[in-house]
Amino acid sequence: MPSIQHSLDALDSMVTNHASIPEIRSQIAHILREVAALETEYTSAVGSHAKLHQEQLQRDQEAASQNSHEIGVTLTNGVTRYYDADTYAVLPNQREPKMVEFRKTDKVSHTYRTVATARWSEVAEVHEPSA
Repeated sequence: MPSIQHSLDALDSMVTNHASIPEIRSQIAHILREVAALETEYTSAVGSHAKLHQEQLQRDQEAASQNSHEIGVTLTNGVTRYYDADTYAVLPNQREPKMVEFRKTDKVSHTYRTVATARWSEVAEVHEPSA
């Protein structure tokens, strides 16, 4: 399929060379069909983009509502991890002050176990629960 620019150049050539009116009208009709096809394609692309954008917003809202009762920890590499606000604690590691421990606590027996560690320099932000 020739490009619109090619079709317009051909029309210009027809006008310059004094082509017959039916040939010029035929070329104009061809250009109009190409433009209509591009408009349809553009409309379809805009609709698809809007649908994808809406789906992304829904996924973001669902993720936010799922994580509303959790503590979020964003690392400097952009990764965010979520921990239950009631059962996890984010505390400095006593043996190595440059590290942070994510601990799952058992409130009944007053014990905990470490579920993850990170360097404090890697922790960009701690998000409190929004609930």
